[in-house]
Amino acid sequence: MPVVFHLMGETVFWLKSLCQLGFVCFFGFYFWIGVMRFRKGKE
Repeated sequence: MPVVFHLMGETVFWLKSLCQLGFVCFFGFYFWIGVMRFRKGKE
């Protein structure tokens, strides 16, 4: 029985990590686009 709980805990941990990674990538991508637009607007 404890093995199932351990697997569930690991799955939740991985899901949290993936969500954080995805959020960071999305934010970085969004920020990069904003910088590129800002640069184009200045030129």
